[in-house]
Amino acid sequence: LENISVMKLLCINLFMILPFLLFSQALEVDGTLKVGNSADSPTAGTIRWNGSVLQAYNGSIWVDLSNNSGQYYFVDRDEDSFGDPFAPVWIPSGVSPLSYLVVDSLDCNDVDSSFHPNATEILDSLDNDCDGMIDEGLCLDLDSDGYGIGPGCMGSDCDDSEMTVFPGASVNNGSIDTLCVLSCDPGWFDCNGMAVDGCENDVMSDAQNCGACGQACPEGQTCENGVCTTD
Repeated sequence: LENISVMKLLCINLFMILPFLLFSQALEVDGTLKVGNSADSPTAGTIRWNGSVLQAYNGSIWVDLSNNSGQYYFVDRDEDSFGDPFAPVWIPSGVSPLSYLVVDSLDCNDVDSSFHPNATEILDSLDNDCDGMIDEGLCLDLDSDGYGIGPGCMGSDCDDSEMTVFPGASVNNGSIDTLCVLSCDPGWFDCNGMAVDGCENDVMSDAQNCGACGQACPEGQTCENGVCTTD
């Protein structure tokens, strides 16, 4: 090994060796480790110890690694210019990173180019812009009453096809509570089961719904105070 003892090899700084092995993989070489001043033609990514300093061949020149200068780059699989924070690659000073390595490490989904910090957040229960929040400020509100689906809504809608039907709304002869339950004023019933027209039947005087929904008075009788009577 050209005057380099096994002990000396074992003492080479582990912090320097492991990151550069990642670098050698990034260069798509076999990770060959050469020790000493080999007369053979080196390939890019080859590491050597020249007797005084650890060096790496970048394809054209040998670069000293002993000062540990350089920076981390990050793998950008989906080519959106934002890298995977869990896939760092140490690139020594003087060595150009490959095209799929980027400086930015803020990608939250590096296999889908639609997810990155510059993306537009859409209502899909996912963090599209990688800010740690989901669907922030968004509301799917079909009837434009402020209630619907999403964190940007005032709440869930009772009926997203009717603008007048939402939690806390006042309706004809009644009101809708926060649980979307329709409550009718005394003497009024919602006989058609449609909250949009509220409590439409006065069971105190409606001969077709006298006293209760569907309770019709016999022919010739009228409804007075919820009771069928003969005039």
